[in-house]
Amino acid sequence: MGLGASLAALNSTYSAIAARQREIGTLRAIGFGPIPIVVSIVAETLSLAAVGAAAGALAIWTIIGNEFFVVGGAYGVLVLRLSVDGALCVAGLGWSLAFGAIGASVAAGRAVYMNVAATLREA
Repeated sequence: MGLGASLAALNSTYSAIAARQREIGTLRAIGFGPIPIVVSIVAETLSLAAVGAAAGALAIWTIIGNEFFVVGGAYGVLVLRLSVDGALCVAGLGWSLAFGAIGASVAAGRAVYMNVAATLREA
């Protein structure tokens, strides 16, 4: 699931960078270095990841509350108690930020090495 989350973050960041090639090329042309551009892309991705993780935690908290019981089993009764607490939500936020950072770093690295003249001409 983590690999899928990283690839989703990578795909989203690639599409955001493709939509803003002219802006990134203009920033490079007026003298912004690669580090501020990478930091801005990663910061944007991490803020979106944090909002998504918070929305997911809020949704699961409102749907199942603090505890949820799953009852079933083909050959007998199996009761599974799922518990959602604050520590689990914080861990989910941490994982979301980690996978978002992985996906954003790859896409931001690609954005930094775009040819400025070609980017301004094409976009």
